[in-house]
Amino acid sequence: PTYNTDTNAANIGDLKNVSDALVNKGMDFTADSGDTVHRDLGEALGIVGDGQNITTTTDATNGKITVALSNDISIGAKDGADGTDGVDGKIGVNGKDGSAVVINGADGSIGLTGPAGADGTPGTTVTIKAGDSVNNVEGNPVDRITAGGETIATMSDGQKYAGDNGQTDTTKVIAKKLNEQLDIVGGADADKLTENNIGVNNVDGKLKVQLVKDVDLGDTGSVTTGATVMNNDGITITPAAGTGTGNPVTLTGTGLNNGGNQITNVASGADGVDADGNPTYNTDTNAA
Repeated sequence: PTYNTDTNAANIGDLKNVSDALVNKGMDFTADSGDTVHRDLGEALGIVGDGQNITTTTDATNGKITVALSNDISIGAKDGADGTDGVDGKIGVNGKDGSAVVINGADGSIGLTGPAGADGTPGTTVTIKAGDSVNNVEGNPVDRITAGGETIATMSDGQKYAGDNGQTDTTKVIAKKLNEQLDIVGGADADKLTENNIGVNNVDGKLKVQLVKDVDLGDTGSVTTGATVMNNDGITITPAAGTGTGNPVTLTGTGLNNGGNQITNVASGADGVDADGNPTYNTDTNAA
């Protein structure tokens, strides 16, 4: 029916018809993709995010709908519930000079493109993938990172150490990775060590370990060479095992203890011989 709202008197039926027409006319909503969505006046329209990267919240107090981006962004769709393949995601950032950075979910690669050349030629692209080496713009593998003119070492670079035998034989050089332990051992009992008898000095760029000229082993120290022992009490010479008879010989501050052993191979105290071949003695210098 047609209503002449300019000449007809208003009645309840006319008002209801006008109200219904306005309600049914409602509002139409469109997005970047998909069909137009119609809502009658008074009918709610849901504004929702994808539930993964974008969420929406309503606040009835201030009448606002807040659209928020997730802190953890995931690009691409996972496998479907029925086992169908998901969608590979990709993030790209393009610079106005032709440079670009692309993170590709299809193969897990990161692509870096430099700015375009002066003649408009495309910039060089470097692609980084898991397990692959990184190549520079010339296509050569990069195994060092240089920043500010300084090259950053890797854990595998480590340090090398050499002793006396490593000076002429490179197979004796010890290579250690960074944070890997190097043991420097001497084999002595820690309770039997002395102090101030060994020095370490920088000699021609090398750390040189040197023994002092005057060794001080203290009151309880000693030096043993085979069967001979020298300590604070004196010198003791013990016959070697398997040599037969013989007692230890000691030389101390109180004198010589020959251990009852015969003294042999002692040179004569004579000054010479007389005409008959008999030894002569200088009574002024020799003991009676």
